[in-house]
Amino acid sequence: MNRLNHILNDSQFRGIFFQLLMCAGLLLSGYWLFENTLTNLANQGKSLGFDFLTTTSGFQIIPTLGTWVFDYEVGKST
Repeated sequence: MNRLNHILNDSQFRGIFFQLLMCAGLLLSGYWLFENTLTNLANQGKSLGFDFLTTTSGFQIIPTLGTWVFDYEVGKST
């Protein structure tokens, strides 16, 4: 019992223990957030990525200098 008291009252041990506890909590929170995000996106039929860059917009873009420079075509350009 005396040895356990000595370990629990050691400031270096407590510092390391609580830092490890905090790191584990942050890692678990990050994992939960990531998994929850992916699950909710999958339930809505959406994905996490850059696939939207290769699909058409679904609406007409107002003609600007950029649409003339890059040969924009309605319904074809991404």
